[in-house]
Amino acid sequence: MERREELEALGDDPAAKEELESLKFVETIGRPEFDAVLLPVGGKNLLTLAPLLSFYDVDPGEVQFLGTAFWADARLGSEATLQGGWFAAPPPALWDEFKKRYQAVYSKEPVRIASLTYDATALAAVLSRNAATTGQAPDFSSLAITQPSGFAGMDGIFRFLPTGEIQRGLAVLQMTKAGLEVLDPAPQSFEELIN
Repeated sequence: MERREELEALGDDPAAKEELESLKFVETIGRPEFDAVLLPVGGKNLLTLAPLLSFYDVDPGEVQFLGTAFWADARLGSEATLQGGWFAAPPPALWDEFKKRYQAVYSKEPVRIASLTYDATALAAVLSRNAATTGQAPDFSSLAITQPSGFAGMDGIFRFLPTGEIQRGLAVLQMTKAGLEVLDPAPQSFEELIN
């Protein structure tokens, strides 16, 4: 709607008339009645979706774009529409460190889920080691796994709840042209979240 008004104000400008004609069949929603929009996709899908929003008068200058951990790819910052968008994800420095260690051992880049696999294996090893120090059999009970203090993993802190759900300590990141910027660092312990 605003773009049409801008083009109409240019009067007889041929380029403005041409663009105005191309907008003739484009429906917009006018000024949105919301302050944020969640875009829960990443990669090529996000790069296709994000620029389309401006055609429907969803201006990233007026509406905060929000994402998920799928946005944890600094290359997405090349899309101007996404710059300034916020999302929660594991701290990038932890993943970068894990990736370096993985590459040193296996001579290839890990798939993103590799850190979760590592954490699951490390958790089993910690519970086994704890049992070995007491001379008992490993305790893989729900009580042992649902420790309120949680565990430190490759993607930060995590803990299992008695309901079977998991909580993670995530950072709040912002997409910038230069890469990812940490707006709010991930908590280092679950005690921080209680206080």
